[in-house]
Amino acid sequence: MRASPQQVRCAQCAVEESRPSPADDQRRGDMTVPGRAAAGKRARHGGAAGVASTVDQRWGLVREQYDRIVSTPPRSAGPRGRADAAALHPRRRPAEALERLLRSRALGDQQGGTGHVRDARWWLCRSPPAPPTRPFQSSVARRRCMSSTDRTQWLAPAVAAERPGVTSVSPCEGNACIRSSEIGACDDLLRGRRRITDGDSLNPRHLPGGMMTSPADDSRPDFIERAAEPVRDHLAASTPLSTFLQGAGTLTLEERRLIVDQALVLLEQNYVHLPLKVAMHAVNPVQRLRVLRRRLERQTPQTMPREWLFHAEMSEIFHSVRDLHTNYLLPNPFAGKIAFLPFLIEQYTEQQETRFMVTHVAQGFSAPGFGPGAEITHWSGIPIADAVDLNAVRFAGSNTAARRSRGVQSLTVRPLAMHLPPFEEWVTVTYIDSDDGRTKREVRENWRIVDNLPAFVDADTVSAAAASQGLDLDADEAGRAKVMLFAPRIVAQEHALQAGESIPELRQGEVATTMPRVFKAREVRTSSGTFGHIRIFTFNVDDPVAFVNEFVRLIGQLPDRGLIVDVRDNGGGHIHAAEFALQVLTPRRVVPEPVQFITTPLNLRICRAHERDPLIDLGPWVASMDQAVEIGAAFSGAFPITPEDGANAIGQQYFGPVVLITNARCYSATDIFAAGFQDHRIGPVLGTDENTGAGGANVWTHRLLSLLLQDDTATPYVPLPKGAGMRVSIRRTLRVGAQSGAPVEDLGITPDERHQMTRRDLIEDNADLLERAGRHLKSLIPHAVSITDAVSVDGGLRLKVKATNVDRVDVYLDQRPRASVDLSDGQADVTVPDTGAAQSARVEGFEAGRLVASKTEPVP
Repeated sequence: MRASPQQVRCAQCAVEESRPSPADDQRRGDMTVPGRAAAGKRARHGGAAGVASTVDQRWGLVREQYDRIVSTPPRSAGPRGRADAAALHPRRRPAEALERLLRSRALGDQQGGTGHVRDARWWLCRSPPAPPTRPFQSSVARRRCMSSTDRTQWLAPAVAAERPGVTSVSPCEGNACIRSSEIGACDDLLRGRRRITDGDSLNPRHLPGGMMTSPADDSRPDFIERAAEPVRDHLAASTPLSTFLQGAGTLTLEERRLIVDQALVLLEQNYVHLPLKVAMHAVNPVQRLRVLRRRLERQTPQTMPREWLFHAEMSEIFHSVRDLHTNYLLPNPFAGKIAFLPFLIEQYTEQQETRFMVTHVAQGFSAPGFGPGAEITHWSGIPIADAVDLNAVRFAGSNTAARRSRGVQSLTVRPLAMHLPPFEEWVTVTYIDSDDGRTKREVRENWRIVDNLPAFVDADTVSAAAASQGLDLDADEAGRAKVMLFAPRIVAQEHALQAGESIPELRQGEVATTMPRVFKAREVRTSSGTFGHIRIFTFNVDDPVAFVNEFVRLIGQLPDRGLIVDVRDNGGGHIHAAEFALQVLTPRRVVPEPVQFITTPLNLRICRAHERDPLIDLGPWVASMDQAVEIGAAFSGAFPITPEDGANAIGQQYFGPVVLITNARCYSATDIFAAGFQDHRIGPVLGTDENTGAGGANVWTHRLLSLLLQDDTATPYVPLPKGAGMRVSIRRTLRVGAQSGAPVEDLGITPDERHQMTRRDLIEDNADLLERAGRHLKSLIPHAVSITDAVSVDGGLRLKVKATNVDRVDVYLDQRPRASVDLSDGQADVTVPDTGAAQSARVEGFEAGRLVASKTEPVP
């Protein structure tokens, strides 16, 4: 006879009464983990140890059912099953177990499995567990949660043992210990209709079983319906992490072997930094790949491990060299996708203490007191600083500042082509209410997956843009994702430009641009004066000349008293664009950074195949590589990627003082830009971190390398399966000027002065940072020179020259010196005879013998 719902008590409550005393719990708590497991085994077979055998018999049934399920997990598997098993452990004190159950289900405590979890069987024989110290790495699938039905099946034997005659269980349905009003309130918490705050009851008896058993809410969150119109449809296509992962995992064993073989080719025969990385970081990625290949040879389709473990090992091998240019790119369905949470977190310093707070929230998302200014204290139960450090170790930044910076960014935005999906399906964020600055609250949000905005450049084609890439792909992907999530007005501006409409949503002092994802130009008012501020978000463009033309147009509409060039978070792009832009800011001739190949027979074959290629001219490196292979030199000769004529085609266009702002997420082409800025003594470098990201290389994709040798029948490159990819640092960059010959890789650019970001910076649009930059600009003297009139006279040329803070001007026609004049009142008439067919005139201004300004004009 089936019991009525009123007679069927909650499985948790029924089991709770059968638990041993605190004294017995303490006695077991003193044992080692194996000792506790052995004691449990003896108890189940009638042993002593002061444990009631009836309890162990009942829980032996539970454990058998649980072990059966975790050995063949359902598709919806995840960390929640392990958390629930831990919370329901019969040896645990009732209060502790139920508090833990609440935290693991409702608040996402990291010990319960939402952030960092461990093997379920280990949890089962442990009482009480210590907080995990590293991310979950066991072979148990990270998505091994059980559905409500599954969990009911494995709890049923325990209820049957306690209540003979009960033939079915519906967890907590009709539970007498839960009042109906409390069920409704808890159900609202579970389904996300209401978020947990300090005022909510934390009594586990008042939680429905669904709080323990239900998976992450797969329904579309409300903020997507209220998202900004330009990105609403795009975000509506997003899916929960658990749903997305159902389509992952299709690589065969042979495809895995092929991927490892191709990785060996790239790292052993193309990777320019391999000797440096082996020495500097004490790693051997080539040997690790060989060992992995050997293990794959011994595996069969039936014994090969789950695919995510293969991706994890490949990613770890590539990350071990700490080079953001050299990547293993996950195959479909990960390629082109991002995992995101609808808010952004950044760090600042207050009284020498690093803190973290919310700086941006996606339009439509809301939670009590959760917005810009809310200080974060814990991340899924882990102190936020520790969570950032744990996240940072997963990244390949060349220095500590770069890794930590990326650890912060990846808390809420993760490009899946570069990194495995999050282990947790949701996160629980503990924060201080931004409205009153005192109340501690918590909010739980699910990870969602969506297609990223498209890139500007196709790096997998044979083109000058692809061959001149200097790009941190992770930063580029994250930058595009942040535009979509937190700056949808930029998307609206792009749509307006494509439709030929006026640009919408311009802010006060902002200058309209034809490249809103590349530039942001505006006036800024500081106590030191009004200056220009131009943000360069990326150098990743197809046309470097168009990039420079827009740069010149924008700064021409900004105040001429001083300019702040801000390249923070710029992951690089087209090396030509970065080095072409330098000439606009300096009177000196720009010397592009030279680059070198590592000398291997394969690199030599590639260079010979494209010795006179109009798109990718590798001829300058052939002779030195020919010789280097014979004499054993490690690297080829050093020649620039950027044509020197292009880097000096238009000359100086801005004549006020300039300050450059950098941070640890400046990488690759941006490292090259910052190095050139410093090497050509353009102005002071103000950094918000100890140095830049330290990425000194030109990067090529596996696909590009394959195309470069597609006519070679002996090519070692084979197409990668299912959209997988790889990138490799192919040529290393060297500095010029005072640090000529020094590599950029792993060293980066050290700023002349450090500014630690403040809370006011994050809340008030970089107010303190711009104040500091303004003080620098005020202390610098502007210099300018211009040709106000040019007239042909009797076969010669008469120029009217005007200058500011200049005491001498030299005149060049077609790069040949023709005249020199001292100035006393800031202007002069200069006549140059016999100009012939001269095409251009350049005037250089000097102060006390130092070149300070230069202007080039066409000859009439």
